[in-house]
Amino acid sequence: MQVTTGQVTQADAARKWGVDIGTVINIGRTVKGAALAAPAAKPGRQAKEHDCELEPAKVDIAQLTETLQAQAGELAVARGKTGWAL
Repeated sequence: MQVTTGQVTQADAARKWGVDIGTVINIGRTVKGAALAAPAAKPGRQAKEHDCELEPAKVDIAQLTETLQAQAGELAVARGKTGWAL
């Protein structure tokens, strides 16, 4: 933060914290990128991410429903229910 506000130089901050000046530069780039992206970001997850995560679950539910219906029919036949049109 001190580098960003101009209170100290990048070299001074690197010496103070005992890190390479490249580390200070990378941190500054990361902070600047995050600050520029923050106003455009909306709270919560993006709808596309949410839909992408739910899509495989929806496919699984459809397959399980189909399997359950088929097994219910087979069970009814096995128990002797004759009212079914097969």
